[in-house]
Amino acid sequence: MSYRSDMEAFAREAQKRKKLVGWVLKITILVLAATVLVAAVGIGITLAQGGFGGDDESGDDTKKPVIRGPEGNTQIVYTGDNISYKSFVQVNDDGGQCDLSVEIFDSDNKRIDAIDSGKLGTYTVKYTATDAAGNKSTYVLTVIVKNGEYSEQKLMTLVEAKAKELGITKDMSKETQVRKIYAFVHSWVQWGSDESQVSKIYTALYPEAEKFSRSTWKEDWVAEAILSFAKRDGDCYSYYSLSKAFFEYFEIENLGIMRSEDSKEKGTHFWNVVNIGTKENPQWYYYDATELAGEFSDGKDNGCLMTEKKLNSYITSDGRADNEFYKFEKWNGFPTISDKELN
Repeated sequence: MSYRSDMEAFAREAQKRKKLVGWVLKITILVLAATVLVAAVGIGITLAQGGFGGDDESGDDTKKPVIRGPEGNTQIVYTGDNISYKSFVQVNDDGGQCDLSVEIFDSDNKRIDAIDSGKLGTYTVKYTATDAAGNKSTYVLTVIVKNGEYSEQKLMTLVEAKAKELGITKDMSKETQVRKIYAFVHSWVQWGSDESQVSKIYTALYPEAEKFSRSTWKEDWVAEAILSFAKRDGDCYSYYSLSKAFFEYFEIENLGIMRSEDSKEKGTHFWNVVNIGTKENPQWYYYDATELAGEFSDGKDNGCLMTEKKLNSYITSDGRADNEFYKFEKWNGFPTISDKELN
């Protein structure tokens, strides 16, 4: 075959390959265009059905909003306060903002327009949260109006002045703060000579009540602490409340404990647990500033920063070691008490 014939054959082969590549490119472009078109149609359908914010594969939002309120579903306000109902709760919803409606009821469960902050009493506030998809959830809050004389703001002012007088500062270690708080409260509050002395405190606070109510002890500590500042005499609840006031002021994490009602020891007893560590590395200890009649196995009546072992070693004034003076039921989430003895 001549050189010219070879060149003509090579040219024809190249032309065939060029046409083949062209067809491949055309087919590829057509496939990509079809894919884009299908995706666009799918997006349009999804948007028409409500967007991409749903909780399941169908795109429908069926999850109800979540309403959270204060601990124990109870809010304390004081006479003269401006009441902002919606500030008492938080609403969360995956879909965004919700409409929050409020219904208010008096102590007789009658619907009212608003709480009268000048009138002592207990009220019920019902919240209803509705999201954009129409999902609803409800939450019921108890609001208690108390005497403005016993407000937390007034209490913190009293604590601040006394702490300054005692030389307790915010740059001290938490352990040092707690020990100084214990020393003050333990010596300041004087145990009532009899029940009539203690009842005078509660009568002044709750003139309509015949005796102290166990059911409201978690809310009444503010008023009790203020009264303890002024009157000084009281009982274990007074020691507990005044101590808690200082813990709150110095931002020391704390919890209250009430002795179990089925304890074989008569009456009620209150004490605290405090965290002298951090949230990341907690160091929880029992704390009881009460003027105790008995003592612990170490021969001391000092109840400041106690381990579980020391708490359970309490010996009553009549020598009983098998008592239930500190009997209580640990609730879910109760902190782990440190077993490290402190000097």
